[in-house]
Amino acid sequence: MRPSFESHLRQMNEIAKDKAKPDNSEEQRKKMDAALDYMIEKAAERFGTPEKTQETVFKLQKRKQKIMARLREQLASMDNPNPFGQESIPKNARRVFEKNGTLLCQTEQGEKAVTLGELLTDGDWDLAYHLDPESVPRAVRKKYFIEQAKREIMELLDRQIATQESQSEYVHEFKQEGYIRMVSQENQEQSGVYAERMVKNLLKKIAIDQDLDFEIIEADAYQDMELKIDFIIRRKAAARGVDVQTSDDDRIGIQFTSTNAPEVIQKKENQIRQAKKKLRPEERIRDIALVSIPMREIQALMREWKKNQTPGGPDKLWIDPVKAEIFKKLTQNLLSQEEIDTIAAKINPKRAAA
Repeated sequence: MRPSFESHLRQMNEIAKDKAKPDNSEEQRKKMDAALDYMIEKAAERFGTPEKTQETVFKLQKRKQKIMARLREQLASMDNPNPFGQESIPKNARRVFEKNGTLLCQTEQGEKAVTLGELLTDGDWDLAYHLDPESVPRAVRKKYFIEQAKREIMELLDRQIATQESQSEYVHEFKQEGYIRMVSQENQEQSGVYAERMVKNLLKKIAIDQDLDFEIIEADAYQDMELKIDFIIRRKAAARGVDVQTSDDDRIGIQFTSTNAPEVIQKKENQIRQAKKKLRPEERIRDIALVSIPMREIQALMREWKKNQTPGGPDKLWIDPVKAEIFKKLTQNLLSQEEIDTIAAKINPKRAAA
């Protein structure tokens, strides 16, 4: 997001935290309301938006505070379970338990093995789980709660950014329209959107389940619109060798397309060239790469998966050679060829054995 807007959100966050305190006096509440009114007025002038826009941004910030409060309660309850009541279970959540060292999910088709990577990414497909506190390791439950909160907060952050940018007089009207579509979530069921989510989650699961030294970071709405980044791959410091210096700057922005049509590729390459000129040091992104992986029958794959909505999402229906090829293309700008070949062999063991 814009650094100026990031700073603005931090200020809003402090006011939201103060207003949420239950022991505030009437005088304190009046002072905080006055401070908030002043902040909203000045922010509207600074960013060229109506004051109502800033009010909406603040309401979304308060919702983020509630998510963080819920997360703190969830983490605290793992060590101090409530003796007078049962743990709250989300609606339609599937029970997950551990048996003989394997995580299992109870589905309508019976017990299905589920990986940590699947548990942490399936929220993108609106799948919810209830992790049995008696059998599922504490570390797994903690990661699940944190990832759930991160996903919800990221959705609200994108709405804050899109709300702000779509109403700012300093943003070009064409981009305003793009941000408006983000707010309204138009075209969220297009094949391209599904394909992007599938490849991103496939890579996330591989990194988590094979304990690799990179992670996938969600791109926010501003990075999507201004820098044409769909998601970010960050190389971690682990397993890089004693003499190799790494930093949080070792990140690659990925622009993904599911077509190889020459006119589309050329257009996206031009967009990326322009986007690279806008990269700022605070983005901590050293490059932006275009990855083209032609895909067909995405809608058919989605329909097949939706019949039972099995753990792992629709990308789990891809065969191993397809998964390995996607992995190779997505990591070619980040990992060495030796690393890529080694991991691809684990993804597609039949090919490696041939």
